[in-house]
Amino acid sequence: MATQTATTGNLEDAQNIVIAKARQTMEHNMPCVNLIERFTLGKGNKQLTVPKVGQMTASDLTDGVDIVSSEDIGLTTTDLTASEVGLKVILTDKLVRQFNEDVFAMIGVQMGNAMARKADEDVIALFSSLNGGTALGADNKYLKMQNATNCVTYMTAQKAPPPISVVHHPNAIGYLSNEAKAVGMTCR
Repeated sequence: MATQTATTGNLEDAQNIVIAKARQTMEHNMPCVNLIERFTLGKGNKQLTVPKVGQMTASDLTDGVDIVSSEDIGLTTTDLTASEVGLKVILTDKLVRQFNEDVFAMIGVQMGNAMARKADEDVIALFSSLNGGTALGADNKYLKMQNATNCVTYMTAQKAPPPISVVHHPNAIGYLSNEAKAVGMTCR
């Protein structure tokens, strides 16, 4: 008696193929996008001009003596121009009919993750041109206690507006935490 296997004759074609539930690639939740201020463009507008004022200096007063100096508001402007990004996904009728789960929901999650990653990467691209750029470190270096202190000192000296935030890779923060623990041990 011959043994019948899944590959014998046309038996392979007659079998149903079970497809497991699709897995998603884990994505971060746009940590850097939360660092930027959002503006709303008016209908039909593609650009926004944002004014910024400088600092003024207050003077000591003497009773009965008029102030002789005046202050300039130091107005500068920055033009922000909107751009678009997008995705295109083509689903065949056959794929939609054969897939065991809602393929549209799965693709929607993937598209949302891609848009979030793109927005985050666009914000990260600004880091090299803002507030010292890579002068305070590099992407292949650990964040040590001295570097962290220098960053805080630098941003304070540059009069950076609050809130001041730090976004860093979880492994580098772990390294910094271990180094901080060692500093705490030597202070006792």
